[in-house]
Amino acid sequence: MRSGRCGGDAEYRIPLGGNQHGESSIALQILRGLTFSAIPYVVDTVMRLAYKVEDGATGALRNTGRGACSRCAIAA
Repeated sequence: MRSGRCGGDAEYRIPLGGNQHGESSIALQILRGLTFSAIPYVVDTVMRLAYKVEDGATGALRNTGRGACSRCAIAA
């Protein structure tokens, strides 16, 4: 299915969008690789998600929202 296209007669459409940005220590990434993932490290990351709920028949906007998550841990 192509991006932005829906099939069928759905009652609602929920388009999603967002982005992610992360930072971590290069030294810890290398050390983790050398120890075959035995050493956990922390990645400072922010993920943002935005959504809309549209009426399937008319395309009218029903609801919108945004969410965010930050500071995710990468464990062994």
